[in-house]
Amino acid sequence: MIGALRPRPTRATPAVTVLLFLAFPGASRAWAGLAFEPVVPLVGGSDTVSLATDEQRTWAFSAPSPRPGAVIALRARARIDTPSEGGDNWFLQLTVNGKGVMAVDPDVGVTRLLDRPLECTFRTGLYHPEPWYQGGKWLLHCAPSFEAIASPASPYAVVEPADPATYLLDITDLLGPGTNTVTLRNDGKWLEPVVGRKLPMIVAELLVGYVAEDTVYGPNPDAEPLRVSAAARLVTQDVRVSVALLRSRDVPAGSSVRLALTKPEGGPTVATAEFRDILRRRRGSIVLRNAQVPPASYPLTAAIISPDGKEVAAVTGPFEKPAPPPWLGTTLGRSERVLPPWSPLRVQGSEVRCWGRAYDFGDHLLPVSINTGAQVLARAVRLMARVGGKDVAWDPVRSAFTQVRDAVVERVARTSSPALRATARTTVEYDGMMRVELTLTPRAAGQG
Repeated sequence: MIGALRPRPTRATPAVTVLLFLAFPGASRAWAGLAFEPVVPLVGGSDTVSLATDEQRTWAFSAPSPRPGAVIALRARARIDTPSEGGDNWFLQLTVNGKGVMAVDPDVGVTRLLDRPLECTFRTGLYHPEPWYQGGKWLLHCAPSFEAIASPASPYAVVEPADPATYLLDITDLLGPGTNTVTLRNDGKWLEPVVGRKLPMIVAELLVGYVAEDTVYGPNPDAEPLRVSAAARLVTQDVRVSVALLRSRDVPAGSSVRLALTKPEGGPTVATAEFRDILRRRRGSIVLRNAQVPPASYPLTAAIISPDGKEVAAVTGPFEKPAPPPWLGTTLGRSERVLPPWSPLRVQGSEVRCWGRAYDFGDHLLPVSINTGAQVLARAVRLMARVGGKDVAWDPVRSAFTQVRDAVVERVARTSSPALRATARTTVEYDGMMRVELTLTPRAAGQG
């Protein structure tokens, strides 16, 4: 039973946000009957794709144009091929344009999973309700056919009115003009030694198309189109605002969202920002960098502005700016005392030693070896560059250890070529953390 090998799902504690006002009250999902209109077929019909464990495949496509009243969705149908039904696990890694497709947008809490709740419940009561998405991967069922998975008689049949082998995911904001990519990866290699057999992934369907918003949220013409959240950042004291467009039927192409933070009781505006092309991007974040205001409650307004400057819709909610914590700006917790079991850093020639490892820089800009009892690097790290179509030949490196203390060591190395200067400022801390700040500077003709 592959399903019996799953770790018990854990619920992550939600992050505390200073403001979360939902300008789409009472929104409910219409789980059944979603109207999906396929536009771009990548896999489908009689064609299927088989991915061995640790194998991935990428498809390139041109995204459909944004359509008012609809989201652009990806429909993927996959299973793990086994001789008989054998449970399920989180196998499928899915990315669009290099970004992982998650079940819930972490900024504003908008779910990408359109056709079902975030957790599945088995009809037989087998296992507790568990998430469809966990640890960066989507749940797939192990079965000899898709028909076996969809059968109500299957011990893994789910209560939710959705095909358990098929996902319908909102990817509108992940797409861009020109060529886009979607990548599927079978991340089940770790489980093959446990079950004693290969676990190939069968992909039967991969489509991009439209889903009508009304079939997702219900036909509520009075519902507000935006969901907005905001939070004050402690150190910079500016405000990060996230916006999600939920209703786009009346939003013209090229519209933007104008954000305004005003003082209480009708006072002047203290910060503004504009989020452009909301119909195509659907959601995203922007920082009100000049919103360094005293702790208080401030009205935050988000308005959809059409290309001709008309206000299409607007929502306003309270943004609560908290008082800074008493420890902010103090030196509490800062210490260069080396805590056990770590040992003080030591420099021997070109080598920096800490507990459990050694970094050797030789006469190079970057490390030539990292030794933890075994060599981590196959060869020295090299800086390679091309200028004017030609490989850069670097001069000999000049280096020096500028700080050598028990808790931290700093090394500065420099080199140059006729076209570039390169400086690597490397910091090693006593727990083994190494940070390299690499700066490349162009040299003007005739400069030394």
